Amino acid sequence: MVALGVTPGCVHLEDDTWTRNVADSMIGFNRIAFRATPSWVVDRWSAVAKKLIAFGWKPNLADEQCFTRALESVGEDFVKRIEEIGLAIIYLPGRTLSRKTTSDKLPGYVNPLNEFYWNSLEGGRLLLPRGDKFVTTKTAQPGRKKGQVLVIDTRCKPSYTDGSQMWFADTFLGGTIEGLRKAGTIPTMNWCSADSRFGVSAIEYETIVAAALNADERFARKIHWVGAELACQWSVIDQIYTEYPRANDGTTSGWIILRERFSGGSDCLIGGNSGSGGLSYVGYGNAGDHWNSGSGRPLGVLKVA
Repeated sequence: MVALGVTPGCVHLEDDTWTRNVADSMIGFNRIAFRATPSWVVDRWSAVAKKLIAFGWKPNLADEQCFTRALESVGEDFVKRIEEIGLAIIYLPGRTLSRKTTSDKLPGYVNPLNEFYWNSLEGGRLLLPRGDKFVTTKTAQPGRKKGQVLVIDTRCKPSYTDGSQMWFADTFLGGTIEGLRKAGTIPTMNWCSADSRFGVSAIEYETIVAAALNADERFARKIHWVGAELACQWSVIDQIYTEYPRANDGTTSGWIILRERFSGGSDCLIGGNSGSGGLSYVGYGNAGDHWNSGSGRPLGVLKVA
């Protein structure tokens, strides 16, 4: 008998004595989808669901279907290839954070974003790039409205030294940035290596770097890349998927460039400096500056054929 997908946790059934097992597993749920799902997909969903439950976000059937269909669409070989360069496929459900969200409601949310972030969001001062324009955002939805299957860089941002610091084993983005610098598309800095993520502005990450990744044959047009993670995405990813090195972002003194813009679009949000508040801290800096202490982490959205 094939494995049957059950939300949450994708129960594996090996014989015909399954009725009681299914009923017990569905306490609190009113429907179930029986369909053959490849075991590698079932295993990955089971691991993701456990992490979401531990954080405090119990997944539902729609979450399971969104994740498993996306993985089936791209295939196991593709997933393994991108994991070899330090990427991982995760899921964020369509949930909303607020200033009032605490670890009492979400046990895994131990580093809530700071007052500056919430004041800016609620005050309508945070913007998102949309082509050559900006739109105001007033909600913190890490998985957007319906949930998203995301491709993340698992590396931890490095601590600042003198600008020469590097992201660890950067087989994901280093070659892309070096190629852009050699082509003269983004500037070369005399204080960092050509393949360094430092010295690249938030504007360049959002436009030039993201475009290069979207044209990259390694990703076979199965991923849509944007220049950076939203502050709320960065915050919860590091606190849900704690097995990855990036969960230590709050312990390093470098800054991570975030996607939201501030000050009418001329500034971008930055976060994570260990001396300022770590995973809870969000501030801002000029979106056109080439920092020796701040660098980017593009975010991918997995496409479903």
